[in-house]
Amino acid sequence: MRVTRKQAELNRQRIIESAIRLFAERGVDGVGVAEVMADAGFTHGGFYNHFASKEDLVNEACRTSFTRSVDCLRDENRQLDQLRDDSYGACLSAAMLSEASKGANPQLGSVYGKGITELLGALTARHGDSERAAAALSCFVGARVLARAVQRGDRDLADQFERVLYPQTTQLRLQASS
Repeated sequence: MRVTRKQAELNRQRIIESAIRLFAERGVDGVGVAEVMADAGFTHGGFYNHFASKEDLVNEACRTSFTRSVDCLRDENRQLDQLRDDSYGACLSAAMLSEASKGANPQLGSVYGKGITELLGALTARHGDSERAAAALSCFVGARVLARAVQRGDRDLADQFERVLYPQTTQLRLQASS
C-alpha cells in the first residue's frame, strides 16, 4: 500500500522524534536504527525510505532539535525556566555534544556549529549582548551535562545542577517531595 507524501512526511517526523529522544537519553552509539524505527512504530526495513544512513538521521535529529530550541528562545511569551527537554535542549545533550566533537561525521559538525550560532543569536536578543549570551549558553550546557551525568548516582547533586537550569520548577518539585 502506497502512502501519500503527507503521510510519508509525518512518518519521517515520527522517526526523527524517536531519534531525538533516544539519542538524548542514551547517546548516538547506544541506539541502533532498528530501535529508533521500533520506537516510532515502524519496521527496520522502512528506514531507508526516509534516510540514506544513520548519520543522515543523526544530522536531521540534531538540526530539528536546534530549530526547536531557537524557536523556543525566540518566543517572547516563554520564560527561560519553562523550557524543558521536550521542546528545548536535546541538541545540547551530552550525546550530541560528544558526537559533534568526535569528528567522525563532518556534516554533523556543520549542523552543530550552525545551531550554536543560531542559539547565540536568539540568546543575544534576550540578554542584550553576545558576551552575556555566550555565558548563559555555557552555564546552561555545563549544568545540563553535569546534571545528566550524575542523576543516577547522586540525585541530590543532580538537583543542585537542575536548580541552575530550572530554578522555579525544581523548587516546586522539591517542595512536593517534602
